[in-house]
Amino acid sequence: DSSKFTEPLVQFSGVEQQIRSNKQLETLISATNSNAGAALSGYLGQQAEIDSSGAAYTGGEVHWRYTLPADATSTTVTVTDAKGKVVYSKTGELAAGSHDFKWNGELIGGETADEGTPYWISVVAEDANKKAITPLHSLVTTITGVDLTYGEPALTTPVGVFAYADVKRLMRNP
Repeated sequence: DSSKFTEPLVQFSGVEQQIRSNKQLETLISATNSNAGAALSGYLGQQAEIDSSGAAYTGGEVHWRYTLPADATSTTVTVTDAKGKVVYSKTGELAAGSHDFKWNGELIGGETADEGTPYWISVVAEDANKKAITPLHSLVTTITGVDLTYGEPALTTPVGVFAYADVKRLMRNP
């Protein structure tokens, strides 16, 4: 029966076409990532504000920014390690708006943080009614490279690798 003979041939032809389409899609995705990497290379050397409360301490200052949506009567800025242990604490700003916090790696007790170790900022604030104010946190750092090994382009910085989607704003280096 010729229909029994041609049916597998048609299926085989369909599979071959799907394999060819998949290879072409892989080539297209690779080209798109390369184009994105080339476009992102224009950000090299620029300062970026990244939606992240974590950063690796590398021996220099870690520059975080926090934004209070309303005035506070008390604000405490803490730096914690990967286990959630507070390693540094200080009183923060009280006025609504953005505030920079630069940490030089100093730990409670006067020691210095281990280089290459990740740390996180946390800001706890209250208003006059003792109601919690939820601040926004971000990291300010310089873009030093573009990494294409993560499936989507990522930006490398002295304090870590971050997805391009996490960049909140780009600024000129001062």
